[in-house]
Amino acid sequence: HKTIRAASRATSNFDTLIINPGVYYETINITRPQEIIGNNRKGRVIISPSANHALFFQSISGRVANLTLCRDPDDVLSLSHPSLSSKRTTESSSSSSSSSSSRDVVSVAEK
Repeated sequence: HKTIRAASRATSNFDTLIINPGVYYETINITRPQEIIGNNRKGRVIISPSANHALFFQSISGRVANLTLCRDPDDVLSLSHPSLSSKRTTESSSSSSSSSSSRDVVSVAEK
């Protein structure tokens, strides 16, 4: 999947989304029990909202771990992990595009 939102829509209850390092310009909306885990082994996973909120949690249960939520990712990027500045994914409310390679940035691990 190219975006967290697309991967989340493709999940079933209790699936785990593994998010690769990078900056994601989108809002995460958790509407069913699931885990969203940042894979921080090679860098940070930064969520910068496309609107006012980075995360809506509307499920009865779930887990979010290893994500950095911020309004301006450049402030976070300047603190550490200079390798992140070259890997960015974007999503607008009407379409999605990626300025990184065509590989998937989000994977789903079914339980």
